[in-house]
Formats: sequence, C-alpha cells, structure tokens
Amino acid sequence: MPLPLGFIAVLLVAVYWINVFNFMDGIDGLAGMQGAVMLFGATGLMLATSPQMLSDPLTWWFIGIALACVVFLAFNWKSAKIFMGDAGSTYLGFMTAVFAIITISLRLLSLWDWLILGSLFLSDATTTLVRRALQGEKVLEAHRRHAYQFLARRFRSHQTVTLIFLGINLVWVLPLALYAHDNDGAGLLTTIIAYVPLVVLAYFAGSGRRQDD
Repeated sequence: MPLPLGFIAVLLVAVYWINVFNFMDGIDGLAGMQGAVMLFGATGLMLATSPQMLSDPLTWWFIGIALACVVFLAFNWKSAKIFMGDAGSTYLGFMTAVFAIITISLRLLSLWDWLILGSLFLSDATTTLVRRALQGEKVLEAHRRHAYQFLARRFRSHQTVTLIFLGINLVWVLPLALYAHDNDGAGLLTTIIAYVPLVVLAYFAGSGRRQDD
C-alpha cells in the first residue's frame, strides 16, 4: 500500500496491540508470562533461520526484556509483592510492537509469526471487544469480562489461569508459529488455524459475556 496508508495502518495496529496488552494485565503473572513467551519465542524463530543474529544487539535486546519478565514473575507470582501496572504493561506492549515492526521490515520474522505469537491475548481481547459491541455496550468503559478474568474467578486462582495460558502457548501457539515461520506460503492458513479454536475457547470461557448471563 502507499507509504502514508502503510504508516497509518502500522500505527493503528501498534496502538491496538499496546492496549490489548494493557487489557490483559489483570491477574498476577499473565502479562509477564506472555511477554517472556513471545520474546523468547520470537528469538528462537529468528535464530532458527538467521543464526548470525546471535551476535546482533537486537537479539540481546529481545533476550534482555524476556529475562526481565522472568525475574518479574518471581515477584509477581503467588502472594505477589510487585505489580506491572499500566506503566509496565504499556511499555511491554510497546516494545513487542517495536520488535515486530523491526523484524518484519528486516524480513527476519513475518507478520504471521507475530500474529500467532500474540494469538492468545488477541483472541481473548478481540472476542471480548466484539461481543460487547454486538451487545450494544460502550466498549470504552472499564470492565472485568475477559475470558481470563472469568476463569480466575471460577478457579479462584490467578496462577492456575496463567499456567493454562502458558500451556496453550507451549503446546499450540509456539509449534504453529514455528510451522508458519518455516513455511512461507502457509502463513495465513496457519494463522487462521491458530486463532479459530482460541476464539471459540475465549467465547465459551466468557469473553464479553454479561455478568448475569
């Protein structure tokens, strides 16, 4: 697309992703886990096809922030002592957006790679947004009706929900991201395959459902 339209599109997508990351930082451990998984996953994909990137400062920038997420989790787990807050989640969302733009422009990773790596957060947040909009609600109003929030109340445990999300990342999201990375022509189809069950799961877990439904 023309450069001005491309710039606007990238800006809108980046702003949406930053807000998604902020929305999904509502229970202990979830945002830190997702940041670590996405950045370690992106690093692994990048090094799988471009091993020379191991000596590039960009790679160590990825690893540095991913390790910071892991250390943060040590203090944000059960009986959390510190919290990410808007400043932390906005920064982490911003940096993953920046890394996506850089690696896509350098052809180190693809748009499909990043869409799959972020699919758990995007599925829950987007399903919630769309469902609330279809119900005629004011989507900009604060709420606690993401799937992960319903699950946290159901299991009465933040850690259980974070571990469920981690498990889905490990057994579903990361293998599909690797497949899409290794098969250029299958990126769109693999992304669809990644999202369909996640959107269905988010819907039935409660994304956007009214509290009294």
